[in-house]
Order: sequence, then C-alpha cells, then structure tokens
Amino acid sequence: MLSKIRKILNIIDDPSLVFVGIFRVDGDPILVRCKDKIAMLSIVDWLDRYIKMSLEKMITEELSEVGTRFKDLFVRIIPISKTLVLVVVSNEEISLYRFEIDIASLKALIS
Repeated sequence: MLSKIRKILNIIDDPSLVFVGIFRVDGDPILVRCKDKIAMLSIVDWLDRYIKMSLEKMITEELSEVGTRFKDLFVRIIPISKTLVLVVVSNEEISLYRFEIDIASLKALIS
C-alpha cells in the first residue's frame, strides 16, 4: 500500500508544491513528500493539530474539503477515504487549474 501511495505522490511534480502528504484522520502522517526538510517539521507539527480540527469542521458543516493559509503557503485538506486525508501545501505561484487537476487525479488514484 505504501509503495502505491509513494508512486502516486511522485506523479505531482509541480515546482510550486512544497508539501504533499497522506495523513490518518487523527493527524498522524503516513507518507509525506516535502522539498524543504526544515519547513516540513513546522508544517507537520501544525498539520497534526489542524487536521483534527478541520475534519470536525468538515463533518459539522458538510464540507468536501478545507483550504487555508499557513504563513505564505496555501494548505488544502481533502478526505480521500474514511481513514485517510490528502494534504497539499503550495506557494503562491501555483497554477490553480493544474493544482485542481493534480488533486483530482491523486484522489481518484488513491480512492
């Protein structure tokens, strides 16, 4: 399973993507790919707390995904199953069209 997810995460190769990860719904990372290892520590720590809060909000407000900003980065949290969450973090220079297509592709391949 991890090798399949790793191959899927390697599909996304946009220079604007800073971080792509698969997390359990409790916030624990399963597999992450990050371009800046030092930035990854602060992002993963923040996401650990934020994912739990975001999923509760998604359930109560019946949202399909949540997006926010963390410092100068855009963060998207997308549930891909009952136990897994896809997290994509990008900088401000990303093409939104390509970003949406990459997320849809990842979600389809993992589900």
